[in-house]
Amino acid sequence: VKNCTKNISVAKKDQSIQQIAVGNVDSHECCLNNVSYVPDLSANLMSVNAITENGGEVLFTKNKVHIMKNTSVVLEGCKNKNGLYVVQLTDNQNVKEIAAISKAEHNENRPSMPKSV
Repeated sequence: VKNCTKNISVAKKDQSIQQIAVGNVDSHECCLNNVSYVPDLSANLMSVNAITENGGEVLFTKNKVHIMKNTSVVLEGCKNKNGLYVVQLTDNQNVKEIAAISKAEHNENRPSMPKSV
């Protein structure tokens, strides 16, 4: 995990959110590289563009999504009631670790507020 602060544009005009760190997530299924830690997001997002730019393929069907590398399915997901495709990593401990490390490093670099007496 490395600190890497940058603003990421969102769909709302002239709005952005801040990434504070980047790291890799290794799970039983696959390795996700250059994963952004964005504390203001309420859910983790995957970039179809990033997957395809790195040799992966993404196949959407009516109710499922298949993420493949070299014709092998490495991740699968289902459409939820809101119409979003959800992929659940079997072991998301690395995601939690990256978030915890990033939060700790981010907070260490912030000036502390004086305690009131």
